[in-house]
Amino acid sequence: MNKKAIYTKQYYENFALNTLKKYHPEKFSEFEKGESPDWICGSVGLEITRAVTTQDGELDAFIKDCEGKEFSEIRKERLKKLGFATELTKSNCEHLYETRSPKKGLLTFLHAKDGRYLFLFYASRMELVDECTNDIKHAIEEKLKKLNSNYKQFEENDLAVIVQEQLNYEIADNLIIDEIVKKLLDDIKSVCGNTTYSIVFDMIYVIFYDNLFAVNTKDFCCKRIQISSSDFLSLSRESVE
Repeated sequence: MNKKAIYTKQYYENFALNTLKKYHPEKFSEFEKGESPDWICGSVGLEITRAVTTQDGELDAFIKDCEGKEFSEIRKERLKKLGFATELTKSNCEHLYETRSPKKGLLTFLHAKDGRYLFLFYASRMELVDECTNDIKHAIEEKLKKLNSNYKQFEENDLAVIVQEQLNYEIADNLIIDEIVKKLLDDIKSVCGNTTYSIVFDMIYVIFYDNLFAVNTKDFCCKRIQISSSDFLSLSRESVE
């Protein structure tokens, strides 16, 4: 993957649409590029945004420096300073290896066919579900304001929120996901119930590294699809310009 291209606005817009195309092809296969909203198909508009987690400045700089590198190029002293293990361990996903920090989260690397371990993504540690869902809530609120002010409105208006987090951990997997879904639905009900908005998004899709949640704001029904590591890799590659 191109080091610079992977983190562009267009990459995330492509990644969101490609993910929805894969798991909901009957609805999203014919979308074309638009502007406010980002994707359009007939009477449906789809806006894309990210729930950006606030990170420590030093960690943020470190993650950016890891992009495009293999594990052997990352100084162990820097890993140790940030609390990460200096050796990789096998992930529960095929071809993936990781190094964890009790306070910072985990760095995931792809074991390539040529033997190299290539940096893939960073996932922060969710000590509190609120930290993650608050970012999602804020992202939805910001887009709702724009939908009600300067975005073109369609018969159906949808929103996809990308969250750069992993949920499927070997320990407390179901607990984390159950708490995320409960808080997510409570927040969406609260935001969409705000009477200052004359229109709200019909569907809100929340896309994690390994999960896709589809929330219908009419009945607040939430459907979950688990995204495999191989699908994530494929979708990510397809999304680079």
